[in-house]
Amino acid sequence: MARSSENRGLWLFFAVALPMVWLTVVRLLTFGGAENSMDAFYHVALADFGWDYFSARTMPHVSLSVWATGFSDKELLFHLILSAVRGTGELLGIPAFPFHWPALFFCLLIIVAFVFAAWRFRVRHIWFFSLLLVLVSPQFIARILMLRPHDLAIALMLLSCVSFAGLRRGIDYWQPVLLGMIFAWSYSNPHFILLPALAFVVPLCRRSFTAAALLPLCCIGGIILGYIIHPQFPYTFINWKIQCIDVIRYVIEGRKDIFVGDELLSGGAWNYFSSPGLMLIAVFNLIGIYLMVRHYGWRRVPRMVQGMTAASCIVFAGIGFSTRVLEYACPLNLLLAGMLCTYWHRRATPFPISLGKASQQKLVAVLAVWIIIFSAFDCFYKFSTLKPAKFLPLKDYAVWVEKVKLPAGAPVANVIWSDFPVLLYSAPRQHYLWGMEPMFGYAADAERAVTIERFRTGRLRLTPVQLRQLAGTPLVFVSTRGWQLARDMAGMGCRIIYQGPDGWLFNLAEPVTGKAPARKNTGAR
Repeated sequence: MARSSENRGLWLFFAVALPMVWLTVVRLLTFGGAENSMDAFYHVALADFGWDYFSARTMPHVSLSVWATGFSDKELLFHLILSAVRGTGELLGIPAFPFHWPALFFCLLIIVAFVFAAWRFRVRHIWFFSLLLVLVSPQFIARILMLRPHDLAIALMLLSCVSFAGLRRGIDYWQPVLLGMIFAWSYSNPHFILLPALAFVVPLCRRSFTAAALLPLCCIGGIILGYIIHPQFPYTFINWKIQCIDVIRYVIEGRKDIFVGDELLSGGAWNYFSSPGLMLIAVFNLIGIYLMVRHYGWRRVPRMVQGMTAASCIVFAGIGFSTRVLEYACPLNLLLAGMLCTYWHRRATPFPISLGKASQQKLVAVLAVWIIIFSAFDCFYKFSTLKPAKFLPLKDYAVWVEKVKLPAGAPVANVIWSDFPVLLYSAPRQHYLWGMEPMFGYAADAERAVTIERFRTGRLRLTPVQLRQLAGTPLVFVSTRGWQLARDMAGMGCRIIYQGPDGWLFNLAEPVTGKAPARKNTGAR
C-alpha cells in the first residue's frame, strides 16, 4: 500500500502539533499551578538527585522499606531523561514548578510515537486520529498529563507494535530483545510488553510455531537481561517481585491491612462507561474486523491488522480488570481504527457504504470535523469537571525547616505513606519513614507497617510514647490531607512544633495538651 500524500511533511507536523497544542491548553487552564499526581514529586526529586541514586544500592531517605538496604530505581531510564529535560528547562529559564515542561515533553513522546506508528501502518489522515487520541477519553488525558513513567511506557508500547508487525527474519528478533531491555529500565511493570507480543503471536502463527513462540520469549529474555545489566542488580528482581507479584496477590486475596493505591484496583464496568468515545471506537473496530473477515476470510486479513486487532482486544478487555490498562487501550484502538478506515477508503474493508464518490467523501469530511469539535467540547467539559487532585510542594514547611536549621539526615516520620514524594521534593535533606509503595514497607517489616496503617486509619490508638517507639523518631509529619489524624494526635498530647497551610510537624519527645488543628487550615496539598 503506497503512502498517501497527506501523510507527508506539513500534514505530519500538524498530526503532532495539533494534539500538543490541545494538551498544553488543557494543562495550563485546568491545573491551576498545581500537579495532578503526588508521584510526580518523587520522580522529579530522584531526577534532581542524579547519580546519587541512579547507581545507589541503598536509599538512606527511608527506613521502613526494603529500599533502605536494597534499592533499585525501577524507572532509571525515565529518570535519566527527566533529569536532562529538567536541566534543559533550567537553561531556558522555565519555572521549575509546576512541572509543565517535563510533563508535556513526555506527552510529546506519546504523540510522536503514535504518529510514527500510524505512518508505518500507512494510515491516511493521521492528523485526525492523533487529535482524536487526545479527545476521546478525559480519563486518558488525565493519565498522560501526569508526570509519571507510564507516559514513556505508552510510547514504547506503540513502537513495540510497529516492531513486532515488521518481524520477517530470524535476525529481526534482536528488536524485541532490545525493547524488553528498554522496558526493564523504563517502567516498573516491564512485563506489559507481553501484551503486544502475545497479540502479534497470532499473525506469526501463520508462518510457524517457532516464529510465534520466539517473540514473547525474546521479550522476556530482554527484560531479564535488562535487569541483570542494571547498575542495581540483583535488587531489580527483588523489587519487581514485590511490586508486580506481591501487590497483585495482596489485592486478589482481598487483604486490607494496608492501602496499596486505588489505580491498581478494578473499576469494572465504570471504566468503560466513563469513556463512551473509546467504546464507540471499539465497536467500530469490531464491526470493521467482522466485515473484513466475513468478506475475505481471516487468513486473507493483512497480518498487521490481525496483530493490532488482537492487541486492541486484549487491552480493551483489560480495562475491566485494571484502570491502568486504559493508558494502552486508547492509542491501540485508535491506531486500529485508522488502519480500518484506510482499508475502507481503498475498499479492502467492505463497509456497507463505500467512499468512491466525491459527495460521500465530502460528507465524511464534514462528519469528521463535527466529531473533532464535539469531542473537544465534551472532553474539556468532562475533564474540567473531574476536579483532578491538585498537589503543591510543601513551601511553608520547607521554609520553616531551613529557618530552624533542622539537621541534614534528621529522621521525620511520615505516618501517611503517600506524603513521601512531596516531602522528598520539598525537604530533600531530611530522612523519612515510608517510601514509595507501602508494600515495600510491608516487605521490610509487616507487623510494624500494619500497626502504623491501623493508627493512620483510626483503627488503633497509641500514646505519644508508643508512637515515638513505633516511628523510630520523635518527629512526625502529617500533611493537611490527614487533618483528622493531626487533630487526634494533638488531642492525645502530641506537641505541635510546626503548623502551616501544608501540614503539621509534631515533637513526640515533649507531649503537651495542645489545641487541635482546625479543619479550616487544610487543603489538597
